[in-house]
Amino acid sequence: MVADRIFKDGAALSFRWQWARDPTGKTCGELQQLQDRLQSFLFAGGASDSWTWILQGNGIFTTQALTTLVNERNRIPVHVEIDKRGVDLDSVRCPMCNNDSETVEHATLTCPFAKDLWSRIFHWWNGGTPQYSNLEDMFQGKTCPSNTNASKLWQATEWVTGYMLWRIRNLKVFEGKMWNAPMVLSEIQAKSFLWITSRSENLHLDWNTWLLHPSTFDDHG
Repeated sequence: MVADRIFKDGAALSFRWQWARDPTGKTCGELQQLQDRLQSFLFAGGASDSWTWILQGNGIFTTQALTTLVNERNRIPVHVEIDKRGVDLDSVRCPMCNNDSETVEHATLTCPFAKDLWSRIFHWWNGGTPQYSNLEDMFQGKTCPSNTNASKLWQATEWVTGYMLWRIRNLKVFEGKMWNAPMVLSEIQAKSFLWITSRSENLHLDWNTWLLHPSTFDDHG
């Protein structure tokens, strides 16, 4: 709950964080930026904490809405789609590899950077090699573990991976920054763990289990 972490200390806000592991490196700077921005944020009194999904007008996540977005994926502004809309680009090649045209499926699945990252994700989950032929395979959960709880964790991992691939791509395009796959994998592990544990109060998942054996998790507590 936000009320357990942020409280008034005179005119300013104070923070009482509880971390599974202490922030280090770049994360410390991002945390400080967050805290600075929160100082001017006006919290709604009496309102309950909630998560908002910005891709849906009402802020509520549904698998149906996600499926609709996937089916309309040509709206994602990769270079090929931007070119189709009449924007004059120097090139429609993938900014990550420069080997092929940047389509949605290339950016998320078949680009060498994306393939390397997915291989690391599958290795982390002890799942062998990626078996996606298109985005529908990913969002329909064709590679999910049979274990019910683990399958939910795997789907969360897939979605966070897709988000991170697009974020890293945009950092490369707009800021000239390039992350390597091990760095992105660590970020995916941290972000997916935070998302899962924040949304699932009754799911008893610890950090070490998440890092070492995510595919074997089956919570009975």
